[in-house]
Amino acid sequence: MNEDILAPVGHSDSSPDGTNCHNVNNLQEENRDNLAAPTVVDLNEANGNLLVRGPLPLIVRDGVGKDGGCKNKSEWQFAYDNLNVMLKNVKDVSPAYFSTGKSAALRAQMQEFELGDYHVIVVSLLNTADNANYVDIEKAAFGQKFSRCSAPVVEGTLRGQPANLIWSSVGACSDDASCKNVLESDSDVLCSYNNLMDTISTLMAQKDPTGKKRLIYVHCTHGADRTGIVTMGYLMKDLGLGYSDALTYTNNLGQKTSPHPHNLVETYLTMAQAYCKEIGGSCAAGAGVVGTSPVNPDVTTILPVTSLQIVTTAPAQTPVTHYNPQNSGGSTF
Repeated sequence: MNEDILAPVGHSDSSPDGTNCHNVNNLQEENRDNLAAPTVVDLNEANGNLLVRGPLPLIVRDGVGKDGGCKNKSEWQFAYDNLNVMLKNVKDVSPAYFSTGKSAALRAQMQEFELGDYHVIVVSLLNTADNANYVDIEKAAFGQKFSRCSAPVVEGTLRGQPANLIWSSVGACSDDASCKNVLESDSDVLCSYNNLMDTISTLMAQKDPTGKKRLIYVHCTHGADRTGIVTMGYLMKDLGLGYSDALTYTNNLGQKTSPHPHNLVETYLTMAQAYCKEIGGSCAAGAGVVGTSPVNPDVTTILPVTSLQIVTTAPAQTPVTHYNPQNSGGSTF
C-alpha cells in the first residue's frame, strides 16, 4: 500500500468546506478490517511501557468506511475513545514473536486496559505536504505543544493529562546516497530515521517520572508504509529479529500470516535493508518475506526487554539527548 497517494484527479472526497479526507477511514472498531489496526509491537516487562503501531488516530468522517462523508475540518477530532476501545478489544492478542512468558505478561496487563492509565506519547510520521490538515488536528489535540525531528520533547496535554506529541516525518529511499540522507539527516521535509529509532528505544526503556506506564503510539495515515518501516526497524534493532522475520511480522501486524497483509512498498524495503546493514543485523532476504517465518516464538533471537536499562537520569545522561525534554516542568524522559 502506498499511503502517500492522494485522491485521484477528478475524484472528490471533500467536505462542504472543501477539505479533502483523501480516502482515509476513521479510527474506529467498525473499520478494523479496513485498517492496519492498532497493534502492540512491544512490551517492556520491567516498566510496563507499550509500543503500539496504528493508522491515523482521527475521526474525519460522518460514518463507517468511506460511505460516511468527509466532515468539515473544524469537526475533525483526535480519536482518543476509539483508540481506547480498539486496544481493549485485542486484550488477548500478542505478537507471534513474543515468548510464552512475555505473551502472558502482555495479556495480564491488557485485561484491565484503560488508555487514561498511561502517559501517552504519539509519534506522528505525517509529512507536511500531503498530511498538513491531519497534523493541524493533532497539534490542537495536544494544546499546540509538540516537538519536531531532533528537537527536545515538549510537554503537552491530551484530555487534560500530560502527554507528548513528537512529529517526525520519515521517508523512503532508492539507493545508497538517498538512504544515507534519509537515515542520518533532519531537513525541512524529513527527519532522521536513525534518531527516531534511537528515541523510541529510549522512551521504551525509561521509567516514566509520573509513575505511569507509557503508551507510545506510532502512526502515519494508513499505518502501513511509514509506520511499517518504523516497526520493522524496531524489531531488528531492539528485539534482534533478522530482516526477513521482521518484514513478515511487520506486514502481518505481528503475526506470521494475515488475511489482510499490509505489505511495505519497494522503496521502504530498500530503506529497511540499509538500516539493517547499518545496525549490523541479519539482512538476508528469504523465506520470511512471503508470510512464513522460521522463528519459534519460544526459542528466538529476540533480546529480552528486561535487559534494557531503565533510565531515570537527566537528559544529558540518556543515549538520545536531543529528544529529551528540557525546561518542561521537571519532566525527564
